[in-house]
Amino acid sequence: MTVVEDIVMVPVPRSRLIEVYRLLGQQLMPPPGTNERPTDSLARLVRESSEHARALLGLLALEAVDSPLPVEEAASKLGRNLPFLGGVVGGMQTKFGKDAVPFERVTVDGRKAFRIDAETAARLRELLGPQ
Repeated sequence: MTVVEDIVMVPVPRSRLIEVYRLLGQQLMPPPGTNERPTDSLARLVRESSEHARALLGLLALEAVDSPLPVEEAASKLGRNLPFLGGVVGGMQTKFGKDAVPFERVTVDGRKAFRIDAETAARLRELLGPQ
């Protein structure tokens, strides 16, 4: 049985073609069935994220380490509302992949919260620098 995939044409300016080929050649997502990320994916996430996403990552790296930070509290500390924060997280998932965000979304006492492990938080603080 032959499987035929759809071919998608994506317009790319000629001046950016090599850059696009390099990007397509990188391993951006972990192998299926693993939780591992390529070593530079966290650096790429920080480098290519929006200012708002970096602010969220910085906040989580400081205040959600191994202990959940309620989503409402995160939004308040960033001076934003919940829909805006949802858009930031959704944007990160769209750009980098649903499993590429370095934090967990958990529910504690019926409230949604963020949590990040200590090792990832330390690496994020290093990558983000002083804020």
